This record gives sequence, structure tokens and C-alpha cells, in this order.
Amino acid sequence: MLALTSFPEWLPPAVMDEAQRILFTDLDADTELVFRLATDKRMKPVWDELKKNHKLAVRAVLEVCTSHAIASREAPLSSLTDRDAALTLFFWYAYAFAFMKPKVGKVSSRDVLITRCKAEAAVLRLSAIRLWELDLSPAHKFLPTELSEQFNAHHDNVEVAAKFYDEIAKALIKVKAAEGPFDHQ
Repeated sequence: MLALTSFPEWLPPAVMDEAQRILFTDLDADTELVFRLATDKRMKPVWDELKKNHKLAVRAVLEVCTSHAIASREAPLSSLTDRDAALTLFFWYAYAFAFMKPKVGKVSSRDVLITRCKAEAAVLRLSAIRLWELDLSPAHKFLPTELSEQFNAHHDNVEVAAKFYDEIAKALIKVKAAEGPFDHQ
């Protein structure tokens, strides 16, 4: 573990406490990552700026962090000032996201439309299955003949609609394949 003196004097004390909390309480903590985040000289101006008592900025950080709280991070101690709580949460989120190594990518609007068309086709097919499973045989003797005949026609229409969405998805996939990676957004 890192000793208290391992952190630079410019690191806010609340952040130093948070770094130590992570190191001493999280068995899976990435010690090197915590140390790197807490000691990188490029962070000094960041901490200096964040330490300024910008009440609106502090409130915004606290609101965002607490409204999107990740279950593995307990709330900051109530003994912290709003500014120290914001600094602590800022450090913790930086560590958490660096530790998780999320992948960032771009999803084209064409991909979203393709996915929605495929999903709609699946929903329509499920509806068609449910219609067939609906046993109307007891009601046939009470229903007018034209309603019984319409049932089959409507079921077929649901299948036609599902096929239509499949065709749209296939057409969009062909267009996307013909375009370059930067031709669509």
C-alpha cells in the first residue's frame, strides 16, 4: 500500500483520502492506476481549478454524480464540504471509468434504423403467432361469417407487415454496405 507521504502536497486532502480509501478497502483496486491518477503533474492545474469554490459547478458535480451513482461507491461522508465531496466524487469517477476501460464507438443512424426495422418485424411476427394461438373456434358460431374470414386476412396482413420491415432492413443494409464508413451518420 501507499503511504500518506506518497501523494504530492498539491493533491486536495479529500482526494488523498479517497485514493487511500480505494486502496485500503477495494480488494480489486488497481494500485498503479490510483497512484497515477493521484500523482500525475498534469492534474495539478485541474485540481487547482476544481478547488476554487465555484458553488454552481460544485453543485452540478454533486447532482450529476449522485443521480448517476454507481452501486459500488458509497455516498461521500456527510462531514465533507460540498466542494470536498465534489472533488472526491470527481476522482472516484475518473478512477472508476479508467478502471472499467469503456469502449467508445459511433453508431450510425442507419444502424439504428436497421435495428428498429428488425425489432418491429419480430414484434409483428410475435403478434401473428399470438393471433393464431387465439382460439376463436368457440366464437365462430356466434361471429358473422365475414368476421371469421377477416381473421385470416388480418393475420396474413400482420405477416406481410413483418416481411415489409425485413425488406426495409435488407435494403438499408445493402445501401450501408455500398457506402463508405463516413458516408452516413
